[in-house]
This record gives sequence, C-alpha cells and structure tokens, in this order.
Amino acid sequence: PPSLSANDPDGDGLVGAKDKCPTSAGIGTADGCPVATAKLTAAFGKLPKFKRKALAKGTIFPVTCSILSPVKANLTVSKSVAKKLKLKIKKGAKTASIGSASGSCKPAGGAKLKLKLSSKAKKPVTKAKKAIKAKLTVIFTPAGGVAPVTVVKSVTLG
Repeated sequence: PPSLSANDPDGDGLVGAKDKCPTSAGIGTADGCPVATAKLTAAFGKLPKFKRKALAKGTIFPVTCSILSPVKANLTVSKSVAKKLKLKIKKGAKTASIGSASGSCKPAGGAKLKLKLSSKAKKPVTKAKKAIKAKLTVIFTPAGGVAPVTVVKSVTLG
C-alpha cells in the first residue's frame, strides 16, 4: 500500500490534480475518491395480532427496507416455552423455531411476508391453553457487500 507523504496526504497513490479527494483515501479508484457504500435500513411495518390458529395457515405481516433485499423471518420460543409445548429442542439450544417466512423486500413498498407455523409446531401451538410469548426475527441480506440488518420484535401469540 502507498505510504503517506506531503504530496499524497491520504496515501491512496494519487497526487495533485489526479486526486479529486486529497483528504480521503480512494485506493483503487481512478479519481482518488472513496466509493460510497450503501447502507440498509429495515423495519417492521404495523404488525397484526398473531392468532395461533391463523398462524397455522399463515399470517401476513409487512416489512420495509431501503435497498432491495432477500428477507428471512424466524419465529422462536424460549427453551422453557418449548418444553411446555412438548416441542423437541436441540441439545444446548436456548430457543426453538416454531415458524418462518421468506420473501424479497423492495425499497418502494417493502414486502408482505406470510409467517407460517412449522409442521412440528402447528398442533402444540394451536392447542395451547394460554397465549405464547415468542420472538420474531427478520434478517435482510442485500447483495453488493452491503451489511445485513436484523430486526427483532417480541410478540404474543393469542
């Protein structure tokens, strides 16, 4: 890598008129300016009430994003709730997945994801006598080296 000098204060290897950004390193660029990186912002839209019986068939919920992104959602319960529901939990795991959704989020309009209970969780969740506390985690993973974003919300399955 080039070293810092009086002629090249940002150390990008370009000097004088060739360096359009003399105080910011633009290593590998023609004009010496750093490449702007996009930043993803993502959020939940207005969440519906998650009813256990409706989740068995699928409940739609909205998400928003600033960059086109594939999206995966996972609905989990704690180990203690999983035991009460008599769900098998992997050894050493602190949570158990009971549902999922996936789709593609667009900057204009976001996405509507259909969250469905897994086949193993469908019967115990819909037959539960009390409301179930769960966590909804949505991961947005855009292409092009943009950092993924995870949003998490605690929900009650009534």
